[in-house]
Amino acid sequence: TTDSRWYFGFYGYESENGEPGRLTLAQYLDDRDQTVKEFDRLWVERYVPSITYERDVSEDTQVIVTGWAGMQDRFSRRQNSTATSTNLDRQEFFFAGVDTRARHDWQAWDNRHTLTAGFVLYGASAPRSRETNPDLTATDGALNFDLDRSTLYGSIFAENKFQFGKLGVIPAVRVEFIRDDAEENLNLARGSTVSSEFSDVV
Repeated sequence: TTDSRWYFGFYGYESENGEPGRLTLAQYLDDRDQTVKEFDRLWVERYVPSITYERDVSEDTQVIVTGWAGMQDRFSRRQNSTATSTNLDRQEFFFAGVDTRARHDWQAWDNRHTLTAGFVLYGASAPRSRETNPDLTATDGALNFDLDRSTLYGSIFAENKFQFGKLGVIPAVRVEFIRDDAEENLNLARGSTVSSEFSDVV
């Protein structure tokens, strides 16, 4: 309508790459084009849809709300140093967030100034695991490491742009809350599991 708008967005990405491995100086001098880890690969997928709503409350005031959610899958296959087995690492990311802000233009001292204020909320879960297999071309194997990670983030903010001719001054304040959690469910290399928690307000 004349005073409101919807925006829809989508970001998608997929890739598969070989990781031929690092060469020693002797290997490089012998043949710099050789591949010493021909089966090592990296797969990445990422998909993020988003939606934004803008509303002109008045001639001088606008409200903007943006929400997004998505996932990323990062899977790698890398042989060990002796080429007797392969490590299969997977990191997944599931996330969602919302950004809400209001902008108000106002007149003073023969200039137009802008006040912006709002908040952001964001949450993410990021499990990670590792499997091993003696087959260097495998895409699955025996689980030996499993980790759960999560993040919760929030912030409130406000700023005002004071405009005096060509000079702009923008005082701002932002308060953020961050919480990170990590918990090992399985770690055969260590023989035990650990968990950690971090919270902070800045």
